[in-house]
Amino acid sequence: MSALLTAVLLFAAAKEPYKERVFDPSGLDPATIHSMAERGTFLVVDEDEKGKPELVTAGVVIDATPETVYGVITDYAHFTEFMPQLEECKVVKEREDGTRDVEFSLKFKVSVVTQRIHYKARFHTYVPNEKVAFEFIGGDLKDGGGSYLLVPYENGKKTMLFYSTISDATKTGYFARKLVEAQTQMEGAMMVST
Repeated sequence: MSALLTAVLLFAAAKEPYKERVFDPSGLDPATIHSMAERGTFLVVDEDEKGKPELVTAGVVIDATPETVYGVITDYAHFTEFMPQLEECKVVKEREDGTRDVEFSLKFKVSVVTQRIHYKARFHTYVPNEKVAFEFIGGDLKDGGGSYLLVPYENGKKTMLFYSTISDATKTGYFARKLVEAQTQMEGAMMVST
C-alpha cells in the first residue's frame, strides 16, 4: 500500500476503552473501501496527536459468506492453519456465557533475529456473523484488545473482514522495542501481526 493511501486512511475513532474499540468503516467513502478491497489486503491506522498508533485495522475481502468466515474466526484450534507466525493456539477456559480465554504463541523471524510472543486473550463479545471482540489479559501483551468485524460484500457472497487491534508492541521484548525505536512505522505492523 502506498504511503499516500496510508495517509488518506488515517482517521480519528471515538475515544473508548480499548476493549470496546472497533473499526467503523461507515465513516469511509464506500467507493474507497470497494477500491481498496479489490486490490487485496489494506491497512488503516488511527493515530493519536503524537503520531502513535491507537487502533490498527487490517482489511481483506474473503471469498466466503459471513457465516463461513465467522465459523473460521471462532474456531481457535485451527488458527495455526492460516496464521503463519502462530505456533500454537488453544482455548484454556470457556465460560457458560460463551466467553473464552485463548492462549497464543507466535514466532517472528526478521533476518537472523527470532522473537517469540506468548499472550492470552479473552474473547468476550460474539455477535454471530458480524463481530468478535477480545481483550489481552496476560503474557507479553497485557494491555489492549481488538475485534474482528465482518461486513457482507457482493450481496453476502463474500465478506469484508476487518481485524483491529491496539496494544503496546514495545512491551514484548528488547528486539521489538529497538525495532520500533529505529522505525516507528513498524509499531502498527507489529500490532496487526499479533
